Amino acid sequence: MSILQEQLFVQTATESLHRLTKDLQGKYEPKKGDRFNIKGITYEIGPPKFRDNKVQFEISSKIPGEELPANYDEANYFKKIDKICTGAKKKPASSDMENIIRETRDQEKKERDYVKLTYEYASEELFDEKEIQAEVEAYA
Repeated sequence: MSILQEQLFVQTATESLHRLTKDLQGKYEPKKGDRFNIKGITYEIGPPKFRDNKVQFEISSKIPGEELPANYDEANYFKKIDKICTGAKKKPASSDMENIIRETRDQEKKERDYVKLTYEYASEELFDEKEIQAEVEAYA
């Protein structure tokens, strides 16, 4: 893909994902930044990147460890989510469980586990060049 085409592709994906996030924040409980909460689980859609001729973005969600039953750990939760996602029509390119440790202003450490799903879309999955060419010719 040419550089201009890559830039347009990423710009359009950025605008679409931003609009999707705002729609989801309007439909569900908005959280700080670009996050939203559905049934007690906070989600975030990351910015798109262009790699290997595909647009790629991540969806992450905090594992609600404090709400899980005592005998059910984060790894089991991740396996269940991974099983659901790999059974979906559009499967993630990768799925990972990530542990993030952050220090707060009070010098307190907060440790959180996240499910991170990476999705990839090739241009032919998002648009049909013949269809676009026909529209351009109709405008001309």
